[in-house]
Amino acid sequence: MPELHIANVFSKHRLFTGLASAAALAFVAAPCTPQGRPAKVNKRGAATTAQAAAGPATRTVPDLPRESVDTRYVPPTGRTIDVRAGGNLQRAINQARPGDVIMLESGATFRGHFTLPEKSGTPGPGWITIRTAVPDARLPREGERITPAYAPALAKIVTPDQDAALRAGPRAHHYRLVGLEVTVDTGVGNNGGVVRLGSSGKDQRTLDQVPHHLILDRVYVHGNAGHNTKRCVLLNSAHSAVVDSYLSDCHSRWQEAQGILGWNGPGPFKIVNNYVEGSAQNVMFGGSDPTIPNLIPSDIEIRRNHFTKPKSWKGVWAIKNIFELKNAQRVLVEGNVLESVWPHGQNGFAVVIKSVNQSGRCTWCVVRHVTFRNNVMRDAAGGVNMAGTVNGGKYWPGEFLNNVLFENNLLTDIGTANPRHVGRLFQILGALWNITIDHNTGYATKYTIMPDGDPKRNVYIANNVFGRTRYGIKGARARGGTETLDKYFPGATFAGNVLIDGKPGNFPGRNFFPASAREAAGFKGTDGRPAGADTDALNEATRGVAAP
Repeated sequence: MPELHIANVFSKHRLFTGLASAAALAFVAAPCTPQGRPAKVNKRGAATTAQAAAGPATRTVPDLPRESVDTRYVPPTGRTIDVRAGGNLQRAINQARPGDVIMLESGATFRGHFTLPEKSGTPGPGWITIRTAVPDARLPREGERITPAYAPALAKIVTPDQDAALRAGPRAHHYRLVGLEVTVDTGVGNNGGVVRLGSSGKDQRTLDQVPHHLILDRVYVHGNAGHNTKRCVLLNSAHSAVVDSYLSDCHSRWQEAQGILGWNGPGPFKIVNNYVEGSAQNVMFGGSDPTIPNLIPSDIEIRRNHFTKPKSWKGVWAIKNIFELKNAQRVLVEGNVLESVWPHGQNGFAVVIKSVNQSGRCTWCVVRHVTFRNNVMRDAAGGVNMAGTVNGGKYWPGEFLNNVLFENNLLTDIGTANPRHVGRLFQILGALWNITIDHNTGYATKYTIMPDGDPKRNVYIANNVFGRTRYGIKGARARGGTETLDKYFPGATFAGNVLIDGKPGNFPGRNFFPASAREAAGFKGTDGRPAGADTDALNEATRGVAAP
């Protein structure tokens, strides 16, 4: 896979060269107070080597996930159960005990709806493994992503209708799927979800019903190119992971479709080293009200994934964004490549995060403590859209979006595909608080930052390199620059930023205004480091992430 080679320089439209226990985790907390450590101030020098003085707001340091899903492969210690083509897969699953491995014949197809049931007793270190019966050498190694090229060797689990091919039943636990293809029969026009780990409604109203310790490992999950598949993987579970997998053709013409979606499981969740397509959202948490009281999906690790929408989907499937949070906490999004989204059902932002009481039954729903670092966003109508709340205030959440850090990200080709695109690098709406935008490099066509709504508390914008935009930093009913900052971000820190072709008289002091991209290098921010994203760290974090 190609490495992203990122240069800390601007061209007219680009910022880079080359190719670029389950019950314990759902809770409601009191609203967070502003937190974080003060920015360091170094008063040495001036001009391009100057150290910019910090303002009164403090840098937000969100809580990281408290728990991670351990996805290291545990060699089976029990029996081997062979299931050949035409065999009874469900009976094999029912008979399996912790430590057993179910071997499905290579290339065989198993049609039906298969359920992972609860197993009585304590599993100890034993997992039930369901895998294709091929030598390990014929599969990607652990930690390497599977691709459709492996499909001829894989056993196939196929749903014949709108129901799931594979689901985890109530309290099912300690199942690992390895080296399988899971899909929908070619004649099925509408499918509601290919893999469903957990449920909602009357089937999952308490934490003790939630399935847990479930891993999809090097699994190829997909819909059909011409048909509707509402989602590829549902994560209404706990201690669950999708790793080294390939999820594609997760799309619908008439409803929202996702690659991965969760709203009624407590976590923790691990989504690492996958290729994921999804027409409405590639990955989303929230969006429906949980049927488990006080549940917030928590401790979510999303690293080194390639999230994209094929250009051939334009005008065919219902498109919204790439990554969305509506109810989640302690989320780490790191080392991902997010690319290709355009206006359709929404206006084409790559990232959308907001607290949402979706249908009026989730007063506790909140998005908080989100760390978004070392990611590349490219070829999108808009960059990042943050909002305190939505639904026009009809269903107010108990707590608005808060404690969000965007650090060391590259945003490029934002709005360049069409002059009618929103072209906003950061859109910040509503009364959110504790927001830090630090050491990012970004280029958009129309707005660098566009705020609106109530004032935002404790906003720290420092050490970024921002390309020239048509309107710069400007909110509704305010002039650009300092007037917008004072109106929408009272008491904010805005220092150490490099605004190419910006107007010094429109901004606070201790920012930098080179006339062109060629002059943008060499400026240092409030911490003594070069302004903008650290390209070496960004290249290392995203090495090999984007599919060839």
